[in-house]
Amino acid sequence: MGKLETIIKMMKLAINDIGKPEHEISSKIEDFINDNFWEIEKEHPLIARYLNDDVVDICEQTEPGLEGTNFRKEIEEAYNEILRMMS
Repeated sequence: MGKLETIIKMMKLAINDIGKPEHEISSKIEDFINDNFWEIEKEHPLIARYLNDDVVDICEQTEPGLEGTNFRKEIEEAYNEILRMMS
């Protein structure tokens, strides 16, 4: 499984897993993007830039104790944008 496929799955889980705190999910997504940017960039440069520029910003908005942000809505929009970019 490539890194791009992995981050897409992580984002899909984030949308649907309402039991986990937003900060916990967003931290994992942000860390994964930061740790794997260059590998994702090899797979799909445009999506790598989108993840780094937009999705990381979405993740950075969530902090412990600030639950109830627009994180899940925004991550769903980003997820759909990535699927569009792949087609």
